[in-house]
Amino acid sequence: MNMTNKNKSRFLPVILLLAVVALLAIVLTPRLINRSKVAQTLSTDAKAKEIARLVETMNTNKDAESQAHKDAYKEYCQLTARPEDQRIKAVANIKEFLGDQAAVDFICSTFAGSDYNNPKSEHYNAKLQGFTIDPKTNYIVSLRAEAWEGSKWGTNPDGSRWFDPQAEYDYTPRYTQAQAQKVAEKFVEDHKNILGVDLASLKLDPEMTGMKDGGGSKINYFFGWRNSTGGSLSLTITNGGQVIVYSNELTGQASR
Repeated sequence: MNMTNKNKSRFLPVILLLAVVALLAIVLTPRLINRSKVAQTLSTDAKAKEIARLVETMNTNKDAESQAHKDAYKEYCQLTARPEDQRIKAVANIKEFLGDQAAVDFICSTFAGSDYNNPKSEHYNAKLQGFTIDPKTNYIVSLRAEAWEGSKWGTNPDGSRWFDPQAEYDYTPRYTQAQAQKVAEKFVEDHKNILGVDLASLKLDPEMTGMKDGGGSKINYFFGWRNSTGGSLSLTITNGGQVIVYSNELTGQASR
């Protein structure tokens, strides 16, 4: 009997300690969770306030060439960008479009209104060209011949024009317009995974199809297709077979 009482008295402090720990856990856990939520809210609120401040700075300094506007714009673009790991696929799609491992630089996002957590589109530069990405799918929406934010030109004192470095294109005279059309169609079909377009559902529009002779051997062929709702897909390809302009407005997606 004495041995039993001794064992009970020996375990009693341990039992009491466990009970106290359990009680503290019950009391403190909700408080810790609430503190964590508050911390997250503060972080979100702080980000929203900083974005609002940067937007106000850009609106106040409307000259895009002013240092104040440039600095605010750069911070705004970084603060509103999707996390880098979410943009990996977009970068990979651009590299596949170009057919090489060229450097791809994120420039900025655009938004519908002030919902800065859901970008409407993203802009990237690669090989002195500007790409637009749909962040919901990472599909390439457009390619333009100039880089975003930085491609400039002007007039020299003698009246001639100067340009920032321009992308170099392949104008080796390989294709006629009919041949170029087949090359363009094959390009779109072969890149469904990065363009999200099925040409079988589209019809070539003669009014969007033609050629532009830039002199010498520089010839650009352009083609356009429409869907049943009037949306359009347009593409320009050189006589060397290089796609230099692309725009998908089949669902109202237009580049900036």
